[in-house]
Parts: sequence; structure tokens; C-alpha cells
Amino acid sequence: MVVLGLPIWIESGVFDNVIQLHIRLESNNNEEIVRKYGQSLKALYRKGFRLINYAMDACEVRNSNQPYLHRADLLLQKQDLELEVSPICG
Repeated sequence: MVVLGLPIWIESGVFDNVIQLHIRLESNNNEEIVRKYGQSLKALYRKGFRLINYAMDACEVRNSNQPYLHRADLLLQKQDLELEVSPICG
């Protein structure tokens, strides 16, 4: 499960040279997993990543027995970069 590996990857520095990152959240309606994803997202935020897009699973319907949606896609981008602009773009 990705949520278990994220803290290890973040601390190892593996994302230091990454500009964009896609994460598929899968909570399985488990509050502890939701909390771990939240902690990992905070750690990524401290590394300069910002949420630029997200999409909830369009096929999933939440009901009263399910406090969280199970799946979502997150797109994060590192914002502390000085990007080179092509001369073509002006």
C-alpha cells in the first residue's frame, strides 16, 4: 500500500529532484489510512509540493455508512523552482 511507503520515500530524499507527483489515494474507509495520507501530504508540502489538481473517483458514491470517499487522484507540483522559459514563449 502506497501510504505506508510515502513517509520512507519522503525522508529518504527520493523526491528532491521530482517536479510533479501523482498520488492515488485509496483509504478503504479506514480512518488511520486517511490520517497517514494527511501526514504524508503535510511532509510533501514542507518539501515545496503544492496541490495543483485533484479528482475524486467519479464511479464512487458515498453513503451514510462510509464517512470518506475511498479513492482520489492528486497532482502535486514543486513550487520552489525557477523554471526556464523557452525563448519561443517570450
